[in-house]
Amino acid sequence: MLPSPPSDWFQRMASNLALAVVVVTLPLLPARHVLLPLWPRSVDEIILATVDERSGARFFVDAERQQIAGDIVARDRPRSLVVVERIGLNPLAGFLLAVRASAEAPLEPLPGDMERRRVPGAALGDAILVLALADEQVVEIPGESVRRLYRPNRLDAPQRLALLWDRVLERLQGRVALPQGMN
Repeated sequence: MLPSPPSDWFQRMASNLALAVVVVTLPLLPARHVLLPLWPRSVDEIILATVDERSGARFFVDAERQQIAGDIVARDRPRSLVVVERIGLNPLAGFLLAVRASAEAPLEPLPGDMERRRVPGAALGDAILVLALADEQVVEIPGESVRRLYRPNRLDAPQRLALLWDRVLERLQGRVALPQGMN
């Protein structure tokens, strides 16, 4: 049976109205405000001149997010730098020095799978990561507190999209707040 002219007209109007609502509301959605903070960016190592000009202060900063005040002596984007996203804490950026099996165990060289570009926190198990921060402080991070570990300056576009997707899913599930700056 063919639709009658009034019902055909009603279906067209309903679909046109739905399409108009989508077209009008889509630009109003704050997607860039939600997705841009979750996008994994490169991390720069910056050395600023100090007052005595004999030494420099080293910082790790998101490449495009933070403005630096001061005289920049050197700027680099080291490929060996890692970002450790911790559960319930701000992420840390630094150089991964070693791993230890437990608090009393000796330092061990990094396993081969740590050289991958992304390591989920569950893969670390009970290991303790030894990380050198920008101020040359060495910290030990228990593996169970790590959400993920990645080398931001080695990520290519598909890996950045995969990491963004992981973060969006975590955000939708309500498990994670927006990442803050590097410590």
